[in-house]
Amino acid sequence: MHMVFAELVSIINRMKKDDGIEGIILGCTELPLILNSANCPVRCFDAVDIHLKKLISLAME
Repeated sequence: MHMVFAELVSIINRMKKDDGIEGIILGCTELPLILNSANCPVRCFDAVDIHLKKLISLAME
């Protein structure tokens, strides 16, 4: 697991440096288990969390 985390952070750091990314979308349900805004060099957007919050908001209307 640590190798996967280290490789992901390495890729993110390279993209931050080379491409100027400021955040990443965690579009796979397993990625938030590894990455989050506390341990990632850029802001993380959890697609599942975003969708669930919107669905709950719509259901509460």
